Amino acid sequence: MLTAQLSAILTSAFDSIVTINSRGIIQAAGSAVERVFGWTPQELIGQNISVLMPEPYRSDHDSYMDDYLKRGETHILGRVREFEAVRKDGLTFPCEINVWQVDVSGQTEPLFTGVIRDISERVWREEELTKALSNAQAAVQTKSEFLANMSHEIRTPMMAILGFVENLLDPQISEADSHGTIQTIYRNARHLLMILNDILNLSKIETGRFEIERPRFSPFVVVADVVSLMRVRADAKKLTFEVHVDSPIPETVLSDPTRLR
Repeated sequence: MLTAQLSAILTSAFDSIVTINSRGIIQAAGSAVERVFGWTPQELIGQNISVLMPEPYRSDHDSYMDDYLKRGETHILGRVREFEAVRKDGLTFPCEINVWQVDVSGQTEPLFTGVIRDISERVWREEELTKALSNAQAAVQTKSEFLANMSHEIRTPMMAILGFVENLLDPQISEADSHGTIQTIYRNARHLLMILNDILNLSKIETGRFEIERPRFSPFVVVADVVSLMRVRADAKKLTFEVHVDSPIPETVLSDPTRLR
């Protein structure tokens, strides 16, 4: 028989309070169980406590109780632990439980009372924090990789521009070669400007708003630009640099010429 004081505690407590006997049968339940589990206290009284547990906790509960009653071994009494609970509608949620044995005057059978707290919001916040930290670390890694790649990307057209400028300084260069050299310098300068624009748009990369262009262009023109860009460096190292088209390639494609280049 519940005392008036105990009844008041069960009614006013924010967390779910459930008392069971040694067979796991619910003897009393606080009013908070309806908010947390969807069961009214009256519906729970007389049921086995395992009704609030999903598998494998449901099947293992009676063995935990036997271990404690026969050998004094416990996996749960006297300490706070987390586990999955199940609502009346079948939905599971994370909870925190603290169970202890209760000695009641005149009661020969041991009773156990547990305070159960729904920690769904806390777990969600922890997951969101972990996700935010992971995203921040990924953003830092992306920035580092981006800047490392850009340092190489800037160096390549700059070397080409310097190499072709040296060619222009040759007094024996023909007018036709001079015109072609200027065109190559112009293309590489424009490419360098695109790279610098990408660096200025780094904030868009960090926020996931970096947009890939998809104009129609000729892949042959892009390859020709790369050849002219790299040939100066190849010549400086006395390397043979040739391009062979080994399969059918469309005259135009829809893609991002800057990234492809």
